[in-house]
Amino acid sequence: MASGHGAFVLAAAMLAAPLASASGMTINLTTPTVWQRGTNVNETWASDVGPYNSGMFDLLLVNHNSTGATRYTLATNVLTYYEIFWFIVPNVPVSSNYTLQAVNLTNYADVYDQSGTFSID
Repeated sequence: MASGHGAFVLAAAMLAAPLASASGMTINLTTPTVWQRGTNVNETWASDVGPYNSGMFDLLLVNHNSTGATRYTLATNVLTYYEIFWFIVPNVPVSSNYTLQAVNLTNYADVYDQSGTFSID
């Protein structure tokens, strides 16, 4: 009976391992220079995640201004191992204080990575 219980514990630990690894994933976003509203862009990143332990994140555009930060969701449920995502730059206010954030799907305060500052014209 004890050996059966040990096998169950081992199996449960093996199933939990990918979840722990996915939540601790490393993402390094590329910092854009200048984007134009309404144009197609590719955002790329490097990660330590392989196709069998994909992990996902949401990609946010954040405008840091004098009144705080305004977030725009660019993409949800992005598969980390793709390391590229294309989209059309939304019609947002012109600013030189934008960053990109890769965030946890259910907790936007959990930021996996933030790019450097760039402009949108």
